[in-house]
Amino acid sequence: MIAARLPAIFGIAGFPALWVSLSLAGLAASISQIALSWTTLELTASPLGVALTLAVRMVPSLLLGIPLGAVSDRVDRRRLIRSANLVAGGVGLLVAGLAFGGLLGVPAIVLFSFVFGTIDTARTTATQAYVYDLVGPDRATNGLAMSNLGAQLFGSAGAILGGVLIAAGGLGSGFGVATACWLVAAVVLGRTRATGSVAVDRLTPSARSALTLLGRNREVRWILVMVIVTEVLGFSSMTLTPTFARDVLDVGAAGLGVLVAGRSIGAVIGLLRLTRVSAATRTGRLLLSLGVAFGLLLVVFALSGLFPVSLAVMFVIGAVAAGVDTLAQTLLQHATDDHERGASMGVWVFGVGFGPIGFIGLGAAAAAFGAPAAQAVAGALLVAMSLIVAVAGPIRRLR
Repeated sequence: MIAARLPAIFGIAGFPALWVSLSLAGLAASISQIALSWTTLELTASPLGVALTLAVRMVPSLLLGIPLGAVSDRVDRRRLIRSANLVAGGVGLLVAGLAFGGLLGVPAIVLFSFVFGTIDTARTTATQAYVYDLVGPDRATNGLAMSNLGAQLFGSAGAILGGVLIAAGGLGSGFGVATACWLVAAVVLGRTRATGSVAVDRLTPSARSALTLLGRNREVRWILVMVIVTEVLGFSSMTLTPTFARDVLDVGAAGLGVLVAGRSIGAVIGLLRLTRVSAATRTGRLLLSLGVAFGLLLVVFALSGLFPVSLAVMFVIGAVAAGVDTLAQTLLQHATDDHERGASMGVWVFGVGFGPIGFIGLGAAAAAFGAPAAQAVAGALLVAMSLIVAVAGPIRRLR
C-alpha cells in the first residue's frame, strides 16, 4: 500500500525537511519562470523572445551541469542546497526591486534567466545526490520518486500562482512571493543536521577525476544516451501540445489546459507508483521498457485524432515520463561510487540540457510536415533508439 510506504521514507532523519525545502524551491522556480516569460512576451510581443528566455535558463545545464555536480561531491551537500536557495532569494529580491522601479528590460531578464538557471543546476545536482545520501541505495528509487513528486506538485501550483500574482501585481509581486519561498526553503533545510545513511568521502576524487566521469564509466555514458534520447524525442512533445489542441483535436485553450493537467496528474500517479518499487526491481530494464512505452504512446497520441483518447494517452505519458526521469537519476547514482554521485547527477542535468534541441527540431518538423506526422516520427524514433540502447548497452543489467 502507498500509505504504508510513505512513513518509511518520511521517517528517515533529514528527509522531511529536504522534501519541504525542495518543494518550496520548486514552487519559487516555477513562479519565477512564469513571471519572466510573461514579462518578456509583454515587452517584445514575440514568442521568439519567450523561447530565448526559456532556452537561456537551460544553458547552464549544458555548460555547468557536470562541473557543479563535481563540486557537490566535495562540499557538504545540505549546505550547498541551502546556499543555492539563499542566493536565489537574494537575486529574486533584486529582480523584484528592479521590477517595482520599472528598471527591468529584456537584456536584464535574459541575464537573470541565466543566473537562475545556474542556481537551479547547482541545487538539482546536490539535491538528488543528497536524497540518496539520506535514504540509502535500497530506497533510492522511492526517495527520488517522492522528492520529484513534491517538485511536480508544487511546480504545478507555482505555475498557477505565478499567473495570478502577475495579473494582480505584476512581475514584482511574483518575485516577492518567490523570494519568500526560497528563503523559507533555506531556513527549513538549515534546521536539520542529518548527514544521511551513506558515508561520503569529501576528499576524493580530485576535481579533474570527477570531470572525467563520462570517459571512465561506460554505464554512465549509456544512461546519458538514454537521457538525451528521451529528452530530445520524448519530452519535446510538450512543444506540440498547443498545436494538437487547436488544430488537430479542435478543443481550444480549455482543452489544452485539460491535456496539460492530465499529463501532470499522470506524473503524480507514476511517481506514487515508484515509491513502492522494491530494491530487487531491475530498474535498468524498467527504464528501457518505459522508453519504448513513451515512444509508442506518442505515436498513438499523434494518430488518435479523438480528444478522449488523446487525454487518456496523455495521462499515461505523464506517468511514463516521470518514471523515466526518476529511474535515470537512480541508475546514475547506482552506477557510480559514493564520492562521485554528485557528478553523476551533473551528468543527468547535462543530458536534460539537450531538451531545447528537441523543442526546436520538433517544432520545425511540425511546421514542415504537420504536427501529427512530426510527433509520430519522433515517437517511432524513440522506440527504435530505446531498443538500440537496450541491445547495445549495459543498462538492462543494472538494478
